[in-house]
Amino acid sequence: MPKRIALAILVLTGVAASAAVRPLPSADAATPCWRQVVDGWFDGRIDRSYAPHCYSEALDHLPADARAYTTAAGDIQRAMLAAVRSYRTAKAPARAPKPRVLQSYAAPKQVQTAQSRDETLFERAAAVGSSGSAATVPLPILVLGVVVGLLVAAAGTSRLARGIRTRIRSS
Repeated sequence: MPKRIALAILVLTGVAASAAVRPLPSADAATPCWRQVVDGWFDGRIDRSYAPHCYSEALDHLPADARAYTTAAGDIQRAMLAAVRSYRTAKAPARAPKPRVLQSYAAPKQVQTAQSRDETLFERAAAVGSSGSAATVPLPILVLGVVVGLLVAAAGTSRLARGIRTRIRSS
């Protein structure tokens, strides 16, 4: 009987793990441009130039706490002005202005552009499985959840088996 329960728990956790580790959609075409601007700012930098309407829509959709506690609105407005300037001159696509230090109620950190330095091995390993959007759950968090579920299932199986053994011995 305990072997059947352990097998059932193992099968259920395997099914849950396979359902949790499905590929997440990451197509930029499906993501509205305002979301890409906001996600880019939350990642620490606005990497590319967008159409001016994307910036104004990003400001409209900017969360209230980001507007109150960070420099997001100002940074996005500066990027919008740079984009408008580049559309007027039509010489070359303008780069977004260099981001300033993020200010939030958490510990402030220095924002750096992708061209300013090479990533270390640890940073590349930490970025594996991360998504490009602030609205999705990163893959390492899903894997951690599956591991925790397996550990809880193993502990429950052990407790259940111990209870069954004590009942068999007492009868």
